[in-house]
Amino acid sequence: MTQSNEVRANLDRSTASLQAAKLLKEAGLLDDAASRTYYSMFHAASALLLSRNLTFNSHTGILRAINLQFVKTGELDRSFGKEINWLAELRQVGDYGEIRHVEVEDVSRAIDQAEAFLTQVNAMLNQTSDLQSLAAKASQSDYDEILANVPDVPPEPYDQLPTE
Repeated sequence: MTQSNEVRANLDRSTASLQAAKLLKEAGLLDDAASRTYYSMFHAASALLLSRNLTFNSHTGILRAINLQFVKTGELDRSFGKEINWLAELRQVGDYGEIRHVEVEDVSRAIDQAEAFLTQVNAMLNQTSDLQSLAAKASQSDYDEILANVPDVPPEPYDQLPTE
């Protein structure tokens, strides 16, 4: 599977998990809805990391990488870093809480956050794709203009288009 196919597969799983969470909430299965909502954010986060050639073997690694690579750099709002960690805790209650259960208010908040996160990830991936398409078709001056619009990232020598 190519990287772009893996990114798409993770986005599809994110969307499906979010839909499942909504159905489970409607059915009153709140613990399961919380788990599916977490997985919606998890798969969206995985897609975002894969788009940068970053892969991890654990949930903790993915959560940590999202915070380091996207939240701390300002590409993602700080609230997403907090929410994805909160959702991981909520999932633990839903999956392993024994006598504790997830409340409907928490599931509603989780669904809203997962929806916002998935929307943001899709926007970021579409923007990256648009810039890559423009760069592939562009002249050197067009490419320099695109790079000049990327904040705090000066062009590197290897960012130059090959000369003919």
